[in-house]
Amino acid sequence: MKRAASSALLILLVISVLSLGVVHDTRAQTFCTLTIKTEPCSGWATDYGTTIPSPGINTYPNGTVVDVIAHPIPGWYFDSWILDSMYNVTTEGNTITITMNSDHVLIAIFNPIESPQPPTTPPVTPPPTNNVTLTVLKFCFKPVTYPYGDISPDVGTYTVPVGTNMTFTAIDATPPFMFYSWNFNGQEIFGNTTTVTVTADSVLYAMFL
Repeated sequence: MKRAASSALLILLVISVLSLGVVHDTRAQTFCTLTIKTEPCSGWATDYGTTIPSPGINTYPNGTVVDVIAHPIPGWYFDSWILDSMYNVTTEGNTITITMNSDHVLIAIFNPIESPQPPTTPPVTPPPTNNVTLTVLKFCFKPVTYPYGDISPDVGTYTVPVGTNMTFTAIDATPPFMFYSWNFNGQEIFGNTTTVTVTADSVLYAMFL
């Protein structure tokens, strides 16, 4: 009887010792999500690039280190990352490394490659003409309404470049009328023929008596 009781006690003691060596891990494995999106910098394009891993919701054990690579399509280039609303995250090229210690949202921004444009040719501005006018008139000191004399070139308004020389000749009409003088911008000039230099808008009178 004593021997049976001793054996039972020994068995219980062995079970107790063995149970002390068993470690019960009650910690549950935790996971984090990485939500990946792609967007154009501006505009409404629908195809501009993708990522590896693919855009969407990706789940990783807590503490996992994840590399995400951006791949633009032809005609586009990778611009920047936005991680958890933080713009222009510093990365090495198209790759970003994220430690999954919490949930994250990552956005890859793509931009279109500008097509080279031919150089624009500035419009050619013509040089200023610097034209002036010469108004030529006739005047008779006698109150008459019929012809009293002619000049050549005839009366009128002439538009000429600055500095133009113009020559005019007075032709006497039938007596009793005769040519008297020229008046160029208030300066009296005698002689039937005169040459004037037009440097500004001017007036030339042919004076008859």
